[in-house]
Amino acid sequence: MIRTTLSLALAAGAAFAPMKAAAVAVIDAGDIASPYTEDFNSAPVGTIGISDPIFSALGIVSITGTLDSSDTYDPRTFSSRALTLNSGGDIVLIDPGAFGLLASVTLTFAAPITEIGIGWHDQGGTVAASFLLGANPVDSYSGSDQVLAGEAADLAHIAFRTTNAFDTFTFSIGGSGFALDDITVSGVSASVPLPAAAPLVLTGLGALVGVSARRRRRRSA
Repeated sequence: MIRTTLSLALAAGAAFAPMKAAAVAVIDAGDIASPYTEDFNSAPVGTIGISDPIFSALGIVSITGTLDSSDTYDPRTFSSRALTLNSGGDIVLIDPGAFGLLASVTLTFAAPITEIGIGWHDQGGTVAASFLLGANPVDSYSGSDQVLAGEAADLAHIAFRTTNAFDTFTFSIGGSGFALDDITVSGVSASVPLPAAAPLVLTGLGALVGVSARRRRRRSA
């Protein structure tokens, strides 16, 4: 009876044990473990599909957002290719001088992660980020651009680390529209294509296995 009561008490305690407190920290992009960065400069200007290898290498399966259609990606001190959306919701890579920037952007990943860094053009006064796992909020962040490490007047970077993993990340800045200059993630394994000769090698191995199986059957007979 004592053992049964103790077991029930332990089970009840486990059921009502508090979940691990969520926390988000601002870190240096260089502190992201095994970082992989995409800066979009190797891809052509124009509409680009979510199935493009530059997104699969990041583990991103969806990019959505809202537009600040009154703003233009102005050429300034630092200018490079950047990511935004068009009025139809398509992902677009643009060069300085293009019209139509983001008011907010949401990145969805194929698998949960705990670290992400982004760079963007056209700084605002505040930064807001939310982290979700499925439909469940993990954490959020709000701060001024004083925490940012900007290389130039129109370029800023920020990186986050969360205690609990997330697969959806939403980001916005205050004051103006923006375009994503780069995205850095940790722990994403891009699919590695097989060498051209691999199918032939696999075929040969399959043939050898078949011959070996036939020989065993003959010996058994």
